[in-house]
Amino acid sequence: MSIFKNGDVICTLSDSITAGGLWMAEAYQHIGKHADVRFYNCGTSGSTATLAVDHIYNYCLSKNPDYVAVMFGANDIDSWALRKSYDKGDSAQIVSAAVKRHAVKMEEIVRRIIEFGAKPILCTAVPYDEYNDGPEENLRCDYLLDECAEIVRALAEKYGCMLVDFRKRLLPYMTTLKPISYDRVHPTPQGYHMMGQIFLNEIGEIDTVDFDTPFTFEPWNQERYNVELILKRIHFIDYDLLYRLSNEDAISIPDKIEKCKSRYDAETNKKGYIALCCDAYINYKSTEDRLENELTRLTIYPRNLK
Repeated sequence: MSIFKNGDVICTLSDSITAGGLWMAEAYQHIGKHADVRFYNCGTSGSTATLAVDHIYNYCLSKNPDYVAVMFGANDIDSWALRKSYDKGDSAQIVSAAVKRHAVKMEEIVRRIIEFGAKPILCTAVPYDEYNDGPEENLRCDYLLDECAEIVRALAEKYGCMLVDFRKRLLPYMTTLKPISYDRVHPTPQGYHMMGQIFLNEIGEIDTVDFDTPFTFEPWNQERYNVELILKRIHFIDYDLLYRLSNEDAISIPDKIEKCKSRYDAETNKKGYIALCCDAYINYKSTEDRLENELTRLTIYPRNLK
């Protein structure tokens, strides 16, 4: 029996692991087969629980959600302080303070969602892959995400929230199915599929998970996802790469695009995330309003009703 009913609005509030949209798209496709629901991906690349508190109203609660799935941790732990090249302070003290701040801000998010009248679905962050060899420096910081997970579990119990324990469910597969990519943070396509299945299973939508059958987009869902992905990449450039610049100088959209072109030209890996986001920004920033409108239409009428 699904917890969702026709007309329900479900938002996902998170960082780049959700901004990429794949696990959410799988959940939406399954739920959308038997309930007329609306999914809004409020994931923002680079975001943290601290940043989410500041934009939760206009970026998430303005969608008038009935449910909000919340997952933070990957950026909250300030793992940059554990890099070998870091020499600007006490790393242990920095990451310890970051986890404490995460606890405070996560509880504030939960309270604001409940005060709004929506139901939080609290999700533990996926593991950091310190268990496999790879080209990316191994920061050995998964213990911090374990601490974050304990915070989330305690909040779920305290406030009577639904809990989706991605961490607990993915840890047994870290060295076998290897659900996390070479950067040690973001899931692989297989990992995103596992997340989709775990989410559906833990909220009671499916009885058992199927990690072996790859997720396949249905046309209506693929169309919506494609538009959403372009917008998420535009948002990353605006909110991460150009945010400080935009606040200091009231620059026009054409000037922003030119600055983005310069950044794209400087990227050596044209298939890397920043280059892909720059490419989307250069080609679609001037039509952002139209794309936002199209995404809303495809969310309200997901079966391509014109």
